[in-house]
Amino acid sequence: MNRHNIKITLTLAILATAPGILSAPLRADSQGRATGLNIFGELGDGTRNAALTPVTVNGLTNVVALAGGSVHSIALRGDGTVWAWGRNYYKQVGVATPVDVLEPVQVPGITNAIAIAAGEFHSMALLSDGTVVAWGFNLSGQLGDNTTTSHANPTPVSGLGSVIAIAAGLRQSFAIKSDGTLWAWGDNRRGQLGDGTKTLRKIPVKLITLSGVTGVAAGNFHSLALLNDGTVRAWGLNVDGQLGIGDTTDHLLPVAVPGLNNVVAVSAGGFHSMALLADGTARAWGKNTSGQLGDGGDANALSPVSVLGLSNATAIRGNANHSHALTGGKEPAAYSWGSNLYGQLGDGTTIDNPVATQVPDLPAVTALSAGHQHTLLAVTPAIECVGDINGSSAVDVDDLLAVINGWGPCPAPPNTCPADVVANGTVDVDDLLAVINGWGACP
Repeated sequence: MNRHNIKITLTLAILATAPGILSAPLRADSQGRATGLNIFGELGDGTRNAALTPVTVNGLTNVVALAGGSVHSIALRGDGTVWAWGRNYYKQVGVATPVDVLEPVQVPGITNAIAIAAGEFHSMALLSDGTVVAWGFNLSGQLGDNTTTSHANPTPVSGLGSVIAIAAGLRQSFAIKSDGTLWAWGDNRRGQLGDGTKTLRKIPVKLITLSGVTGVAAGNFHSLALLNDGTVRAWGLNVDGQLGIGDTTDHLLPVAVPGLNNVVAVSAGGFHSMALLADGTARAWGKNTSGQLGDGGDANALSPVSVLGLSNATAIRGNANHSHALTGGKEPAAYSWGSNLYGQLGDGTTIDNPVATQVPDLPAVTALSAGHQHTLLAVTPAIECVGDINGSSAVDVDDLLAVINGWGPCPAPPNTCPADVVANGTVDVDDLLAVINGWGACP
């Protein structure tokens, strides 16, 4: 065996575990991908051509989180900057001139963002100091600056501090503070703010009936909160059963979703809802005309049902009438289901799918989000090293350790592993491959 010209391919990734925030920094070469509708440039590939499989978002690397609006997209990079592209008629991309932006541009004035969210035509960023800024469409007060004036410049949301998470619905916005309180502002015509009224709010109001909130999600006219005991509350429009309470009665105040426990994350589509459980499975309820609940059918569900074909999930996302999930393991993957009219499921077809199915032909997927008819992903390409990485005159286990521990693209400190895993009489590249493929372990 030639021990000096072996191509080693490893896939290393950190999984997204909460909306807009990752559990650890990603490699700088994580890349943006997008699939689906592209009329306004929301895929960010420099064209207006729809894509049935994920295409590369031009120039977007070091991706930490993604958020999809109706027809625009935003990304958070590891350096704390925010980038946006797509339709900019309401200045939701952060460009003063209301023209479509076909490739990512940096949103001005943001250098310390730690999370992002996107509504129909507005955008938000949570900053490292616990404050929130917003920009774009503001007809319903969803920017939270006590006006209804739309603008391109990120502007502080009035009175907010100590924020740890944010979410955006169609035209409503939410923030969770470090004390577990939930604050809401924007459109409230169907009671989606949860304050017991249908009054539009131009500045954040506290939801006094909720405490211990750890997660929040918003659909078109309904909203969800995850509490620290693993249960879920829902409120707002319920015409399709999106509140999950067994009927179609709207609620202006949060109500408990029966039968849900051990929930670790929530997400909302246009008129459907999802919950991720601690065991890696998911539940969904509400509108299901395109199979977005993932239960194998197309009937609406007034109570949570199991998402078929999905296990070991680490994150969920929904928008409009399609749904998505990340799964863990050695090769983190994206799963999609629901409407696929414009290729937003990324499977190369335009056929709806009522069961969670892996998006094919992708490297490790580390983050994802859903727009109205498009989907955004961050992928981490395989690390490829050719030859003797650490200069030991052999392609050996030291080289594997060099890649795993990030000691370089190639230089590595000595770390001898004397085990002959394959038992062929020498510690060689066979042992390296054995460890990579899980054939054995090097003590």
